[in-house]
Amino acid sequence: ETINVNINGVVNLIKAAIKERPEKFLNISTDKAANASTLYGSTKQLSERLTSWTGYHIKGTKCASVRFGNVIETRGNVFEVWNEELKNNEPLSITDPSMKRYFFHINEAVEFILKCLPIMNAGEIFVPKMQSYSIKELAMKISKKHKIIGLREGEKLEECLISKDEERKVEEEKDMWI
Repeated sequence: ETINVNINGVVNLIKAAIKERPEKFLNISTDKAANASTLYGSTKQLSERLTSWTGYHIKGTKCASVRFGNVIETRGNVFEVWNEELKNNEPLSITDPSMKRYFFHINEAVEFILKCLPIMNAGEIFVPKMQSYSIKELAMKISKKHKIIGLREGEKLEECLISKDEERKVEEEKDMWI
């Protein structure tokens, strides 16, 4: 399903964009694409690369990607899990006490997308300067009861927004990297 959505789905959208020639095509990605260590991150990284390639090589449609950390109000996020655990009077699950993650509210994500649309041109990846939060500190604000469940395969203690390779060619703006 991950491959179907993040690779085949993006390829289908790119084919439709080539055929229909919309003014703009914006791919939504994740910090898991930077230094990808899981299948999900790898498929999102490939979707960014496909979009960038299209932006550089296909004329008539401006293509770019935006890359976020975690959007708080999305399905399956840690707060949704914790709310369910609270409701069931269970301790909050923490993979590792030193884990950190980037978080954005959905309205911030929408504002960032709207900010990128007028400046996108040819294959850029727009990355907002997001705040990193300690998962343990966030959990402590919700409940004092926790259980350590351990890292899942491929999971990182700390995500990055931009890979070391990308840092060499990044353009820094006040509130984003391009």
